[in-house]
Amino acid sequence: MGRLFWKFFFASWLAMLAAGAGVGTAVWWRHQALEQERRGQDMPRLDHRAGLFVGAAADVLQFGGEQALRRFLSQQAERNKPAPPVYAVDREGTDILRRAVEPGLLSQARGWYGQQGDTDEVRKVSAPDGRDLLLFAALPEFAWMDMR
Repeated sequence: MGRLFWKFFFASWLAMLAAGAGVGTAVWWRHQALEQERRGQDMPRLDHRAGLFVGAAADVLQFGGEQALRRFLSQQAERNKPAPPVYAVDREGTDILRRAVEPGLLSQARGWYGQQGDTDEVRKVSAPDGRDLLLFAALPEFAWMDMR
């Protein structure tokens, strides 16, 4: 009776160790694949969760004008904690705060707007002076907040 208990005991422990090693290896492989995909992906990405911030910036521009939008975006950039950076770019690709906008990010935003039109993530809004601005937000890892 005692030997059978120890055989089952060690067999169950061996099975748990094998299962843990298998799951750990699978998780490690998946993590490595995602890291390699992320490193190979040199195009910045839009922040699809930032619709609230883009919408707020669009409302500020429509109801307060371009000067109010500049103040709103500069205050947001100074805080920079919970909110992703929102860019307001004109047709020439110039941000209204004169921040450097990654060309890949800008082309992705324009492509997204061309395919989807106005969405929560990307909006084209006309300023009171008639100038069109494309509003979008970047993922924080791709956001460069250097002011020029």
